[in-house]
Amino acid sequence: MAILHPRRRRRFTIYGSLGSDGDTFGNAVFHDSSTAANATFTNIGGTVSGGDGGNTQFYDNSTAGDAHFYNKGGTFSKANGGDVAFDGTASGSYGHFYNYAAPAAGAYGGVTSFNNNPPEVASGGASAGNGAYFNFGARNSEEGGGGHVEFSARHGSPTAANGIFNNYGSTIAGNATAGHTIFSINQPSSYFPTAGSATFYNHPAAAPGGAAGFTAFSVYTNSDSNGSAGDSCNVPTAGEGTFYNLGAYISGASGGYTTFSGTSSAGNAVLFAYGGTNGGDGGKIAFYDNSSGGTSSISLVDNGELDLSYHAGGVTLANLELRGGIIRVTLGGTPTSLTLTGALALPYPTTFSFQSSGVSAGRPYTVLTAPNLVDFSVDQFNGNSVDGMTPTFAIVGTALQVTFA
Repeated sequence: MAILHPRRRRRFTIYGSLGSDGDTFGNAVFHDSSTAANATFTNIGGTVSGGDGGNTQFYDNSTAGDAHFYNKGGTFSKANGGDVAFDGTASGSYGHFYNYAAPAAGAYGGVTSFNNNPPEVASGGASAGNGAYFNFGARNSEEGGGGHVEFSARHGSPTAANGIFNNYGSTIAGNATAGHTIFSINQPSSYFPTAGSATFYNHPAAAPGGAAGFTAFSVYTNSDSNGSAGDSCNVPTAGEGTFYNLGAYISGASGGYTTFSGTSSAGNAVLFAYGGTNGGDGGKIAFYDNSSGGTSSISLVDNGELDLSYHAGGVTLANLELRGGIIRVTLGGTPTSLTLTGALALPYPTTFSFQSSGVSAGRPYTVLTAPNLVDFSVDQFNGNSVDGMTPTFAIVGTALQVTFA
C-alpha cells in the first residue's frame, strides 16, 4: 500500500504517449486504501493524433487526499488530454482538480472521470468526495476542447457527492470548447451516475459567439443494442444537487446552462437561472426528449430561461419561483406544458416564449398548472404573437391557458 508522506509536497509530472496504440502513456496508480496525500500531479496532454495524455488513476478504496491535479489539454489534433480517473470505489476526497482546455484545434481538454474503467463494482461506485473541480474553457490562443469531468458510469454508479464544480465558458464557438460536467449512461445499463449533494456553477461564455459552461445529464442507447431509451430505470439524476446557471455579462454572449436529455431526471435538485447584464443572455435550464423534472425546484431571475420547447410532452416538477424569467414552450400539434406539484412563487411578471407547430385560432392551450395559481392574476403573464395572432391569457382553476386570435 503506497502512502505519500503527508508533510512533504511531492511533485509528479506525467507524460503522454508518443504513439496512438493506447499503451505507452505514463501513469501514476493508487490501489487498495492508498492516498495521494498533499502531492501535486501534472498530467501532460497528448502530443500526437490519437495519443493519450499522462494519467493518474485511483482504484479500490484509494483517495486523492488533498492533493492538486493539473490536467493539460492535447497539443495536436485528436490528441487526448491528461487525466485523472477514479474507478472502483475510489474518492476525490479533498483534492483540487484543474482540467484545462486543449491548445490545438480538434484536440481534447484535460479530464477527470469516474467509473469509466474496469473493474465492475458490485454496489455504489467512485465518488467526487469533497473535492473542488475546475473545468476551463478555451481562451486566448487555445482552440480545442474544454476541460471537463465525466461521470460515465460504465463500470459502477459514481456520485458527485459533496464536490464543488466550476464550468467556465470559452471565447470560441462550439459547446465542446467550454468547460463542462457530464453525467451519462449508454443503455442498457446496470449503473447510473448521480450529482449527489454537489454544487455546480455554470459560467457564461467569455465573448460574443463563444460557448458557455454547462452541466449535462444524458442517456444514450448503444447502437448494437435492441433496447430502447426506456428499458432501464437506472438513469442519470441531478440528485440533491444545487445548480447555478449564471447570466452573461457581455452583449451577445450566452449564459451558463444545465440540460436534461433522454430519460434523465432532475431528481430533487435546486436549479437557478440568473439574468445577464449589459445585454448578455441569461442562464438556462432545458429539458429535452423524455427527461423528467422529478421533484426539483427551479428559480428564474430577470432573463433567465426554462426551455421546454424540445421536450416530448409536459414536464412536471415541484416548485417554481419566477422573479421575471422566460419560459419557452411549443404549441400546436405537439404542445409542451409545465405542471407543478408544489408551489408557484411569482414576485415579478414572467414571459412565455411560444414556438408554433400549427396553432389553431381560438383553441385554449394549457401552458402552466399549479395548485396555487388562483393566487395570481393574468396580467402577471405575457407572451409573443404567433402566426400574426395575439395571445390572451386566462386562469381556469389551477391551469393557466393561452388563446390566440
